[in-house]
Amino acid sequence: MRYKLIGLALILLLSTPAYGQRISPVIAETPRTAKPTTVITGQPFTQTYVVKFFDSNDEFEEIKIQEDQLNQSTLGSFEVLNLDIEKKTKQADYTENVWHLKYTLRIINEKKSIDLAAEKKEPYKIPPIIIPWTGKKIGSMDSNTVINNDVKTDEVYINYVTTITQDPYIFIRDDIDFGDFSSRALWFLVGSLFLGIVPLALWVWMFVRKRRIRARLPKEKVFEQESEQGINPDYFQRVSRKKAVRNLRKAVKRLMNFGTGKKAYNATQVMSELQVSIMSLLKAEVLGSDIGTTPKEMAGLVNNMPSSPSKQVLAELADLAAVYQNYLETGSVQPHWHNEPISEAERIRSMLGKLKWYYWLTFIFRKIFRR
Repeated sequence: MRYKLIGLALILLLSTPAYGQRISPVIAETPRTAKPTTVITGQPFTQTYVVKFFDSNDEFEEIKIQEDQLNQSTLGSFEVLNLDIEKKTKQADYTENVWHLKYTLRIINEKKSIDLAAEKKEPYKIPPIIIPWTGKKIGSMDSNTVINNDVKTDEVYINYVTTITQDPYIFIRDDIDFGDFSSRALWFLVGSLFLGIVPLALWVWMFVRKRRIRARLPKEKVFEQESEQGINPDYFQRVSRKKAVRNLRKAVKRLMNFGTGKKAYNATQVMSELQVSIMSLLKAEVLGSDIGTTPKEMAGLVNNMPSSPSKQVLAELADLAAVYQNYLETGSVQPHWHNEPISEAERIRSMLGKLKWYYWLTFIFRKIFRR
């Protein structure tokens, strides 16, 4: 009887720890699926783990895996490059979840397996990975759930050999922020373009301006000589509209200089040039005119023109040319001009401004809005 009691006591002592151990609802499997099984310098490889669990069971109302804690930066001597989780479900009495955790790793501080053996160190192995999970018991609150870390994967040994990579490159592991220099680079680009283009353009402009000034000096002398002789070659030939406008602007400028006293021009010379320049412009603008058309005939041709924004301007220029022609023919040009020379020059400049192309656009828009 005494031996029976002793045997029963031993059975109870042995069965109590086994009965007290809780079976985890989460299972982690470690297949030997490292690809490749032997890695070289800088070569990434993959290791897959399988995690199985039910959404609920008799003890827990809800079971969850803490997915955010699975992605780590390093695992022992390995750097985690990527983590890809493939999730599958199987429907039965309970919904079974099967997760395939695919880690992409790379060895840090590489040493060959032979060197590790010489240093009496273990070869490279992936340490166990903790699979944290939470279980909400039936009738309990969410705040009472506790993260369990009792599920781990097995160790996985990796063979490593050194070799020269086909495409070596510098890989900086530390995240260093050097800042953003795009705005500063843009300023340097704009500044370099400015310094490369503007000085050259300025030099070309000064060179052309100097050449024009030199070419203009003899023309001034020729103009004075021809005016003294009463000869103006532009009066007897048809010039282009561009040249006629340019000549009229020069004549207006001489009228301004005459009015301000900047240069000592003769009133008859200035008026003669203005009359010839105006007639040259009218001959280039008005159809039916020729070299011998007089200012009065030009006024008639302008009046017969169809309505246009330039008709009134051309009519005013024709009347002004007729006035100048009358003064020149009768010899009644006053030494100090018949009107205020500066206001006369501004008036002619205003007429030239109305002959520009964009003045036509304003005329068309006005007609459209009036309708």
